[in-house]
Amino acid sequence: MAIYHFHATLIGRSTKGSATASSAYVSGSVVAGAAYRAGEKIYCKYDERTHDYTHKTGVIFSEIMLPENAPSEFIDRATLWNAVELKNNRKNAQLAREVDVSLPRELSHNEHIDTVREYIERNLTSKGICADYAIHDKRDGNPHVHILFTMDKVTEKGVGLRLDDEKDKNFFYQKQRLLKWREEWAFVCNKHLEKAGYSERIDHRSYVDRGIEKTPTVHMGKGTTQLEKQGIKTERGERNRQIINLNAEREKRKIIAQQEQAKQRELEKIARIKQEETERLAREQQVKISQAKALHGLMEQTKFNYVNTLDEITKLQEDNNAYWRSLWRTMQRNKSQLDDIAESRARITEIEQQIKENLYEKANLSIFKKKQKLLLEHEIKTLEREKAVIERQLEIKHHTSIDNISQLSSTLYHGYTEAYRAIYKDGKVTINGVEMRRNIHHEKISALRMEAQRKKNEYDNQRREFQKLNYELQRQQIQQRTQEIQMDYAPL
Repeated sequence: MAIYHFHATLIGRSTKGSATASSAYVSGSVVAGAAYRAGEKIYCKYDERTHDYTHKTGVIFSEIMLPENAPSEFIDRATLWNAVELKNNRKNAQLAREVDVSLPRELSHNEHIDTVREYIERNLTSKGICADYAIHDKRDGNPHVHILFTMDKVTEKGVGLRLDDEKDKNFFYQKQRLLKWREEWAFVCNKHLEKAGYSERIDHRSYVDRGIEKTPTVHMGKGTTQLEKQGIKTERGERNRQIINLNAEREKRKIIAQQEQAKQRELEKIARIKQEETERLAREQQVKISQAKALHGLMEQTKFNYVNTLDEITKLQEDNNAYWRSLWRTMQRNKSQLDDIAESRARITEIEQQIKENLYEKANLSIFKKKQKLLLEHEIKTLEREKAVIERQLEIKHHTSIDNISQLSSTLYHGYTEAYRAIYKDGKVTINGVEMRRNIHHEKISALRMEAQRKKNEYDNQRREFQKLNYELQRQQIQQRTQEIQMDYAPL
């Protein structure tokens, strides 16, 4: 994976004779350092020595990048660094700076070149600095680049005055500038990693700045690394092993703590879900209880209305029965009158028969029976007067004919079906001058019966809905209790 390594060095003559000696890991000048990193042979005019490192392996690519308006001859490595050596001729002169940075192993060599070029353009050549870089890769998994750059500003006249950044000796400012270079390298590398489609990223910040509880290992250097590869234990190697063990132990404790925290969060989540589910079920149960109460009240009201309707129907039926009882009494009176009429007609018939008999006897009486004849005539007159009286009584009583009364009686006793059919069709019917009307409360009773049936059906529907809601509440309570038992005994 991509790792972050950024090491900055100041090259000068104050240590080990000259700046390039420090740069080339041997005694010499900055020319020697440039020759060593580029793997070339260069003659140094300052110490009049030739530095030949053409035998060096692992140099993949080297290049000099010049700022705008720099002399074109500085594209030659020997010309550039000899100019720097001759410009700074003091024995303690600071000649150049160098940064040694690791390159992401995920990127190809061409992508490494693009990354280094962009970094130099953003931070060095844009400020008037010449940069000489060399990419090294010995196929050991450690590709890196050495960037050697001037401390003086380079113009069209050559190496000029010292940069203002280099004149400032304030330690805080220099530290901020170094942090800026480190941050820029992380930014450029991450940009090219993302462009190449990799998710890996590097970070210039320390573990402390990132809030990571981890101890960084110490840099062992080339010599120490060679000794460790040969199986010779060194102080730095032993220290790094201790740090690695310490970090592993710390990471183990961190993982355990994270697992405990995850377990605690899971328990809290389960408890929260259980509480939310309980509250939700309680709210739903409360809503359904309220609905059940409201429905029960509506049922009671519907039942009350239904009972009132039945009472009203009963009252109307009683009124209707009273009407028909009155009609029946009238019919009974008419029947009694008809019976009286029939008796009177029978009496008239009897009287007429007696009159006929008397007239017959009168015609057959002898002379000597005149007295008896007078008596018969008197009896006949008496009977005629009685007949006239009976007929007048019948006329005064009824004011209607005997035939109409007989037909009314026949209709009342034998023609109810036809009369009722006419009554329920037209509301009323007149038979022989007598008006027959249907049940005076029939329509109202029918409407009330339909309303009562509708209310009864509504009450039955509400009762079934109430039973269904009650069953649903019981089912939810059982389900809630089952979930509580399952969550109490669920494996953590």
